[in-house]
Amino acid sequence: MVCAVLHVDKREEEPKLSCKWLADLSQVNEEAIAACDQAYDKAKFQIGKTFPSKTNGQKQQQKPQKKDKEEVTAKEVSQAPIEYHLDADHVRLSHILQLKKIFEEHRGSTPVHLHFAAEGRQIASLQIAAPWGVTPSPAFNAAIKKVTGMN
Repeated sequence: MVCAVLHVDKREEEPKLSCKWLADLSQVNEEAIAACDQAYDKAKFQIGKTFPSKTNGQKQQQKPQKKDKEEVTAKEVSQAPIEYHLDADHVRLSHILQLKKIFEEHRGSTPVHLHFAAEGRQIASLQIAAPWGVTPSPAFNAAIKKVTGMN
């Protein structure tokens, strides 16, 4: 079994698959998870710069056009993300899977930023965008507090 960060390029007739990072899943530890997160963030950033997303079948411009303040719509105003810090020295894969379940149960439009720290320094960040965000509620907050290593 392997764990990988893959990119699928669908710009041409036949999709192309490229591997950005690969590890033996039986050997995964916190260090490998951090390396995977970093590889994913790097690949996402590079691909975003190289392959701009498409809207309505047309490529978006690399640089957005400037708008007057009156032209900014409510959709363009992003919601402030919920920030969480996880102690990577105490968080295990089971805790991450627990978080995933909680996020699925409370799916919403509020973005979430997870910051992983080990030995007092940040080692990785995970940003969950609005379409896959959460709906904050007392039940959501109570579930999050039960996850080991969260603060």
